[in-house]
Amino acid sequence: MHVTCRTFWLPKGGNTADEYEDAFATHIDATVDLFRCAVSDGATETSFAALWAALLAESYVKADFTLATSQEIWHKHVSALDLNWYAEEKARLGAFAAIVGLTIKSAPSAAQQNGNWECLAVGDCCLFHIRNKQLMHAIPLDDWRKFDSSPFLLSTAPERNKNVADNTVTSTGTWEAGDFFYLMSDAAASWFLRRQAERRDAIKLLSAINSQEMFSALVSRQRAALDGQGRPFLRNDDITVMSVRPFADSSHSKSKRDRPASGNLY
Repeated sequence: MHVTCRTFWLPKGGNTADEYEDAFATHIDATVDLFRCAVSDGATETSFAALWAALLAESYVKADFTLATSQEIWHKHVSALDLNWYAEEKARLGAFAAIVGLTIKSAPSAAQQNGNWECLAVGDCCLFHIRNKQLMHAIPLDDWRKFDSSPFLLSTAPERNKNVADNTVTSTGTWEAGDFFYLMSDAAASWFLRRQAERRDAIKLLSAINSQEMFSALVSRQRAALDGQGRPFLRNDDITVMSVRPFADSSHSKSKRDRPASGNLY
């Protein structure tokens, strides 16, 4: 199996790249039988959210999705910093983040042009499975009106994760030749579902993107466009869109990591 994977991202309008608090990671094993990728979205209002998002994304792709280990690394990093009293108090409250992860398994034989996939999601980062220009699956949210300001998020504080199992969405399916997947942080996912529902061209718009410059231009246009109530179609937030396409055909080149999750913490 071979996988092409590209990731496009931007910080909030008016912010620098250093202020970007989403994270993403990809991993393909040596035998090319398994591909993993993840997108995570750190909650801006919390302390060191970018670090937490990066830890979660890297943890998923390394098949070691344990909160305890990621929490330990986060606390060790933050405790080593020289913080003022206000920053220390904020850090004590912890960081929060959403995550969506995708695992793609190779076809049983080279003659077959299909395989299996698995998805895990907590919060409002989303996976979209596309086939023949049609949306096959939307996980965990399938309607832009379901996005709100208080999704369940994973925390660095163990006591705040008591309901993780009840708020974790898992799904499985099969991929075929020509399918592709998008993993998106919440602002992009909400826009994608709305645009696809109202104008049915979100898939077309994203499939035409082949450079960061084209992605930046699309984001700028959609952030500036207003709906009938004067609100932007695309909310001004950190935005991440990862495009993944598996192939059983050996004529396609292997994927490679676009950019490590913020900080490459492992």
